[in-house]
Amino acid sequence: MMASRTKLGPATRRLVAQVYGSLDYDGLGPVYCYEGGDEFWRAKRGPCDRLGSRVAAALRGKLGRGGRSLYIGAGVAELPALIMETVELRRMVEPYNLRSAEVAALNHACHSVPLTFHLADAANARSRFDHL
Repeated sequence: MMASRTKLGPATRRLVAQVYGSLDYDGLGPVYCYEGGDEFWRAKRGPCDRLGSRVAAALRGKLGRGGRSLYIGAGVAELPALIMETVELRRMVEPYNLRSAEVAALNHACHSVPLTFHLADAANARSRFDHL
C-alpha cells in the first residue's frame, strides 16, 4: 500500500524511530542548549520528530526519485526528511554541519541508514544538487 502524502512509509517510520532511539541525547544536550539538556530533549524530542516528519512528507510530494539534496546545518530535526529521501525516494543526500559533537552523535545513530553527516562547511560540496 502506498503511503499517503501526509504520512511517512512504515520502513521510514521504523528507521526514524530507530535513529531517534539511538541518539546520544546526553551528548547532544550541550550542542542544543547551554543549560538543562536533559529537560530540553524530554520536552522537544516528540515535537522535533513530528515537525521533521511533516517536513519530510511535504518534501516527498515535491522531490523526484533519484536526485540529490544538500542540507546545510542538518541536525536532529532533519533526520526524518533525510531518511525519507534516502529510503523512499532513493535520493543521494549530503547533510553538512559544523558542530563536531553533533556530527559524531548523528553519524553514530545513523549507522543502519546509508546516511553520513559531513563535518565541513557546505561550501565544500562539489556535486550538482536539485533545486526546489
